[in-house]
Amino acid sequence: AFVPGKPTTPRSMISDRRSKVLPLVSLRGLFCIAIALFHSNVRIVFEQLAGCGVVFFFVMSGFFMALQHPAISIEERYHKRYFLPKALRLYAIHWLALLLLLVIHFLFNTYDPHITWKAIVPNVLLLQSYFPDKEIFFSFNSVSWFLCSILCCYFCYPFLAHALKSMRLKYRILLMLALMALYGVALYPIGSEDVIT
Repeated sequence: AFVPGKPTTPRSMISDRRSKVLPLVSLRGLFCIAIALFHSNVRIVFEQLAGCGVVFFFVMSGFFMALQHPAISIEERYHKRYFLPKALRLYAIHWLALLLLLVIHFLFNTYDPHITWKAIVPNVLLLQSYFPDKEIFFSFNSVSWFLCSILCCYFCYPFLAHALKSMRLKYRILLMLALMALYGVALYPIGSEDVIT
């Protein structure tokens, strides 16, 4: 029976789909390892792999979201049940890493230019990526900008899926191309040296 707000895709179909994309899951894991090694200063070998790995990880995360939560099953009231468990999982990981970082900082009295106290609230709330200030954006655990972005994707997905599910494929493709063009225009003035520094 159909229950509003609950997935209508049978579990057997979802399991079958998952089994077909297991190589992609493995590939995502390899890219995660490359990104971790890159941030451990093994940059010569992993720089290019890590760069495309971030993009690949976002694309695959979107693919798996759509696979696990088909647009046809998403109603407006579905949002809370979808978003909250994912958000709490991200916050738990982030808060643990932030706590460990602060404990190490105070125990060993280390100097870290990324620890700026004006950024503590945005970091705790995982909102630091929305501040156009390097001291906030890259503060504390600087790579947590990724969690901030993933959280935004989790928040937006049910709304986007609900809005796009009635749109024809050709219009979805045109919308995607328009968004990519806007993204390219917005990023064109930003050179790689600006991103690194």
